[in-house]
This record gives sequence, structure tokens and C-alpha cells, in this order.
Amino acid sequence: MAFHSLERFGRVLQALRGLELSVSAIQVFLVLAKTDRHISALSDLARRVEVSKTLVTHIANRMEALGLGARTEPQGDRRFCSFRLSPKGVELARSMEAYLAGEADTF
Repeated sequence: MAFHSLERFGRVLQALRGLELSVSAIQVFLVLAKTDRHISALSDLARRVEVSKTLVTHIANRMEALGLGARTEPQGDRRFCSFRLSPKGVELARSMEAYLAGEADTF
């Protein structure tokens, strides 16, 4: 593993330390990081990550509490709720993606 990859890994670990994120939450991060404007309907996130809508709702609650994103509701209608990464969430997701991309290059 190259030094720059270790350095990136260290930054990712520091960012994740104390957040207690599940594997599903990390998958949601990565899906949101790849979408236009870092936003997606909660139901679409559940489908793409292959988890229940209830679990995605819990993930969204956790991410909001950590300041990593926020819900958006068209005219206050929670049935059509979307989730958008905050600047802090975008930065963390990009760090994770960069590390994972670097790891793929080593194999």
C-alpha cells in the first residue's frame, strides 16, 4: 500500500471515529455521493441499497443528528421525502470514495 493511500485511510478513519455508522449507512453515503446534487428520495435509497424504507429512515435520522445531511420535503409532505448530504456529509463521502478507489487500484 502506497504512503498516500495510508494517509487517505487515516483521514477516513478519523472522520468515521465516533460516528458509529453501520455498513448500510456507509452504503447510503456512497449512493448519495454519486447522485446529482447529492440528493435522493428515501424510497429510492432503500431500493438502491436493498434495505427497508424503515431502515433508511433511521439512517437519515442518524445522519441528520450528526450534521451529515438533511431531509427535504416538497411543501411539507413527508410521504415524498428526499435526503441531501450536507457539505460535511459530501466531504466525508468523497473521502470514503477516494480511499475505496485507491484500494481497488492496488488489487
